[in-house]
Amino acid sequence: MWNRILIIASLILNSFLLTWLFGVLPLLLFISTLITGTLVWYSRRVVNNFNELKEDLNDLVSKFDGFQQHLGEIQEMEMFYGDETLGSLMDHSRFLLETIEFYEEKYEETPIEQYEEEKE
Repeated sequence: MWNRILIIASLILNSFLLTWLFGVLPLLLFISTLITGTLVWYSRRVVNNFNELKEDLNDLVSKFDGFQQHLGEIQEMEMFYGDETLGSLMDHSRFLLETIEFYEEKYEETPIEQYEEEKE
């Protein structure tokens, strides 16, 4: 916490010093540099969070697909063959997998990739 207070105080004091020594234009350049640096940091953070979300969604789809396959193997066993409860569970898992895959496809392509595809 003290580090943040010291950094903010330093930025304020530096801005007054720049104004007093060189005028308003260097102060505006200083503020512009701070804003640009903050936006770059925030953009990188958002992109990293988006990539992490995409990886988590891919992992979820693969695990759910494995669950659906396992459930299908159980339903095909002789002692459970034709069981209505397992059949409805298979239908429900298939529906959930299709829903997850829809959202995966929806968010998989970024606008940049879409723009590059349209450009070609």
